Amino acid sequence: YYGNYRFSIKKYSSTSIITFINPTASSAWTTGSPYSIQWVVDTALFSASVRLQLAVDTTTILSITASTANTGAYSWTPAAGLATGSQYRIKISNYTYSNIAGYSPAFAISGLDPDAYEPDDSSAIAHTIATSGAAENHTMTISDRDWYKFSATANLLYVIRSNGSIRPALYLYSTDATTLLTSANTAFTDTSASIVWFCPVSGTYYFRATSSLYGSYQTAANAYDSAAYRLTVTAPAAGDTLTTGLSYSIQWSSTVSVGGNVDIFLYDNNGIVGTIVANAANSGAYSWTSGTITSGTAPAGDTYSVRVISRYNSNIFGNSGVFSIK
Repeated sequence: YYGNYRFSIKKYSSTSIITFINPTASSAWTTGSPYSIQWVVDTALFSASVRLQLAVDTTTILSITASTANTGAYSWTPAAGLATGSQYRIKISNYTYSNIAGYSPAFAISGLDPDAYEPDDSSAIAHTIATSGAAENHTMTISDRDWYKFSATANLLYVIRSNGSIRPALYLYSTDATTLLTSANTAFTDTSASIVWFCPVSGTYYFRATSSLYGSYQTAANAYDSAAYRLTVTAPAAGDTLTTGLSYSIQWSSTVSVGGNVDIFLYDNNGIVGTIVANAANSGAYSWTSGTITSGTAPAGDTYSVRVISRYNSNIFGNSGVFSIK
């Protein structure tokens, strides 16, 4: 065909692609109260359905709705765990093409006040915690993560604990803040949300606290020297004589409460004889049928000893005195 025609191109930014009626730059919302998110409907760019998300600046932190009709309004109640802030934005996206998206003006939400250590959401801005055992009060908000760093000395034991109603999970990283060393979710941790770690090389190490809940919690880090974390096995005592088949109590203690579980082994002057029990509770006592090991029954002898080893770290152990089995 031939004749006249017109052609145009329009460029949109994330702030001009959609017009929000509510919230505005002066909006101040409060968690727990319902509000109407309102926008000017544009079905050419945003089709019949849209996604709504909450962002801080342009970083999405949670989904408001995965799909809602593009009617220009949606009722939403901000969750109580959102942190108080003034840089929140509503993000609206085309349901099919998520790269077609726009943001509301920045507005304020009044919710859970952040703690005094924020911002500490990455290893680059991690908060420095002392290893003196002093407890720190922290607040976990929705989508929050708290990073810590501490100076560790080789051959010292470190105990990191979190307490509180939300008890976040703990993840310990090496000096590169990337390599995961251990976490409070391993099979060897107890219910107190703690990490027990033996430092192999001096340096600055990192740990991270996260939770699916929100609220307040406390964190403490303790450093202990080698004399403090050895276990003391008080029974059997040196010179005791045990009779095969009878029940005796193996007893141990420590000045450092590390919790978790222990393995208990039977030794003689030639080395390990066998395993008495694996993965027993670190309760300070275990009832043992004398001579019984997992591979059978130890023979009579007079050079036996018991070793109790923490499953947190094999450097945490203690030996009993030499006793006899008849």
